This record gives sequence, structure tokens and C-alpha cells, in this order.
Amino acid sequence: MVSDYQEPLQNGLNLPQEIIDLFIISLQSLPEREARRALAACTLVSQSVGVPARKLLHSTIVLSASRGPLLRVPQRDLRYAFGQQILALEDLINRNSSFASLIRKIQVEGGSSRLNILSETNNVAKVFDSLRLHAKNLDSISIAAKSGSPFALSNAGERFLKSYVGLITAVKLRHLQFTHIMDLPSQFVCNCSSLISLELNSTWMTNEKGLGIPLPDSASSLIQLVELTHVPNILNFHTNRSNINLSQLQRFKTSISIPTEADIAWESMWEARLSIKSLEILLHTRKNNIFDNSSLDIGKLPKLHNLRLSIQTGTHRTFPPLEDVLSILDPPTHPTSLHSIEVLFEYSTTAPDALRIPPNSDADKAWSLLEISNLRLKHIHLKRVS
Repeated sequence: MVSDYQEPLQNGLNLPQEIIDLFIISLQSLPEREARRALAACTLVSQSVGVPARKLLHSTIVLSASRGPLLRVPQRDLRYAFGQQILALEDLINRNSSFASLIRKIQVEGGSSRLNILSETNNVAKVFDSLRLHAKNLDSISIAAKSGSPFALSNAGERFLKSYVGLITAVKLRHLQFTHIMDLPSQFVCNCSSLISLELNSTWMTNEKGLGIPLPDSASSLIQLVELTHVPNILNFHTNRSNINLSQLQRFKTSISIPTEADIAWESMWEARLSIKSLEILLHTRKNNIFDNSSLDIGKLPKLHNLRLSIQTGTHRTFPPLEDVLSILDPPTHPTSLHSIEVLFEYSTTAPDALRIPPNSDADKAWSLLEISNLRLKHIHLKRVS
């Protein structure tokens, strides 16, 4: 969950600190376990190396039964072992202000077949309470359940909900991430006035007033998001977004599967038209055309430089008609400002290893939209296609 904390050594190295910092940051590209071992080793070298390494090593607290020391604990002892880890973590946070000041993110991973951490709400609440009191630099919270086993916050219990509310109102949160969470009160997001990044993965928000937990009346403060992900169900977000403003949005990821979602997505893009730089859309090919009467026109987004389309083809043995979903690349307004276009095709595991393009089909004709010569007609600034 967290490595043993040690105070920094005082000796230094005769290298520019900028070079040392870049080296430490590069260690994050290693696989997670190797990166943590390398960073832990760096904390023992010198102050100039140890301080930046320690900042990365202890910046994130992960509560999970799927990794770390708990993986070696027998199933029958897991609940007790997790409780003991919580006690040790509480003690470390409460007595060591230097360690607490390094914490930037709390990550709760539930849904493990060994032990669902999200069901241990009292223990998680203890960590939230300690962070509220001592981790003044905390700016990110991630709560994730397992795919196929969503966690309903309405079942979390009063202690957990009160501790969460206390935490989000005590620190200046900039990043919130929820994955496979149900019954997320919109106030649990909209009361974070300093929020700039919101990620909702298979998460459903509700207007239920804090699930009975009183919240300070700060939802009147405007939240200016810079980054937004909601996959899927853009309609749910649109209904519950309250005081969230998108006029400063730069990175946007959404999914579109029906015409109504296309209209709502374009409303969001239009609100962010003077700021949006990166757009990712998850699309599903269907018989009904999504964009037939849509106003979506990426040519009207003057700062959009990067576009990524993830197209889910389902279980077809051949490519289904793609003319509709690829029409995004053929905007009425042109030239666009795009520098990069990435198109990714995803299909179900029950589909064949390779999808065929049938001759003389609509899907076959739609491929012409991806030919470089045709792309450059409307995207004259294009530098990369993949």
C-alpha cells in the first residue's frame, strides 16, 4: 500500500537538479513494481536524488487487495491484514507531517475477488479522516469498482459518506475519478469548486441530495473543467452537471451510440469550441445512423488538434457499414485545425481474428475517407494519421 517512509539524506551529487529530476521522472515509464523499487532505491542515494524520488514514491496511496503485500496474505486472514495495514497507515499519516505532505492522491480499488475494499467502508473512512486532517496537498481522489460488479454509494454506509464529504470540503481537489460507481450524488462532484479534471467511467450520477449527508452550499461556485471523460451515458452527465462549465475544456472523451447522444456531445463541444484541443469519441456501428441529422462539425472547433475515434464493430465477421461513423472526418466546415487523426477499430472477442471488408459494400466505400489524399483536402494541417 505504501513503502516504509525514511527521512532524506543530506549529501548531494554534482549534477544539475534538472537532470536529476528528469531521470527520476523517467523511472515512471517502467512497469509499476520495477518503478517503485527503483524509486525506493533512489531515496537512499542523496538528498538531491531522494527528495524528488520520495515525492513520486509517496504521492499516491493505493487501497487494494489486488496488489502489494496483501497479495501474499491467505484469503482467510485478508480482512484482518487489511485492517492492520489501515492502522499502520493511519499512524504514519498522523505522526509524520513530512510524509503526509507528500500525498497527492488517494486511490481506492474495490471489486477484488479476494476482498472488496469498497465493502470495508469503515476502514476506508479512517484513511479519509486522516487525510482530511494532515494531507493538505491532496488534490486527487479515485474510487473504482470492478467491471461487472458496480458499487452503489447508497450502500456505502453513513460513516464512509461523511468521511468522503469531510475530505472533499477540506482540501482543494483538482482531479476526481469514478469507475463503475452507481448512485453518485451530483453534489459529491459539484461541491468541489477547484476541480479541473473529472473522469466518469461507467458511472451514473443522481440528484439524490447527498444520500442524506449534509453538504455545505458551495455548489453555486462555477467549476471550470479542463479535462472531462464520461463513458458511457453522456445524457446522465448532461442532466446532472449543475454548476459545471465547459467553456475552458481542453481534453474531452465521450461515447456516442444514438443520435440524441450525438446532439448532447456536440452541445458540450460547442460550449468548449474556443478551447478544446483534444477529442476522443467511442463509437458503436449500428444499423441506425447516428449522425444523419447531427450538427456535429469538427471544422467549427478552431483549436482542435488531436482527434481519436475508437470504433466498436461488435461481433460482425465483416466490417459493418462505416460511412456514418467516419462522416466525422468529412466535416461541412473546412479546413479543420487537426494535426493528428487516430482511428482504432475494436471488436468483440467472439469475432474472428481478422475482419474482412466485403467487396462492393458501403463499408468498402467508406474507407476512401481515410485515404491520405482525401484527408488532406479538409485537414490541411495534418501531420500524423494512424
